[in-house]
Amino acid sequence: MKARQSVTIRSREIRESIAATLVSKKDLSARKLAVFAVVLQMLLMLAPSTLAQNASTGALAGEVTDSTRAVVPDVKVTVTNEATGEKREVMSQHDGSYSVPLLPPGSYRVEFSRTGFKGAVKSGLQINVTETARLNVQLAVGAVQEEVTVTAEAQLMQTESSALGTVTTGEQITSLPLVSRNINQITALNPGVAANVTDSRDLGRGNGGNGGILP
Repeated sequence: MKARQSVTIRSREIRESIAATLVSKKDLSARKLAVFAVVLQMLLMLAPSTLAQNASTGALAGEVTDSTRAVVPDVKVTVTNEATGEKREVMSQHDGSYSVPLLPPGSYRVEFSRTGFKGAVKSGLQINVTETARLNVQLAVGAVQEEVTVTAEAQLMQTESSALGTVTTGEQITSLPLVSRNINQITALNPGVAANVTDSRDLGRGNGGNGGILP
């Protein structure tokens, strides 16, 4: 009888031990999940600045305010590529700021709309590679159907990123005094780029094609 009771007690202890182990593993998994959530949130907070542009795209950013200079959140910002008709939509944040990342270079039409304010439109906004154009807009109180044309130009100061980039147009290329239109010579005209080309007849390579980005 005592042996049977001992076995029963031992079985109960084993079950309790297993249950405690499972709970411990669940707690550990919960901790790991919490850490992962914090890391993910930090990455998402950094995403707007790190993913705003790359070597082949640009970006648009700015702030929306009213006539009293108070920020206006929840404004729908519609960005339309005037050549392809492709549209992107974002909403202004609680501080009135907005950001439209990863835009292919080109000319854009930007529309701002929110209930209680007149719509605002900016056409012919140029987006260049590796650059973040900044367009701040002030909305006037009125009906959404009313439209105000924005005449202010986008700011050229690049504060969102330290990346360098320049767009060389076809007109510039044809007017450059280059004997053979060597691509390395054209590239070297951009800021922060060095290309060692001593023989312009050596297309694409020059003197061994030495070149690179300046530190």
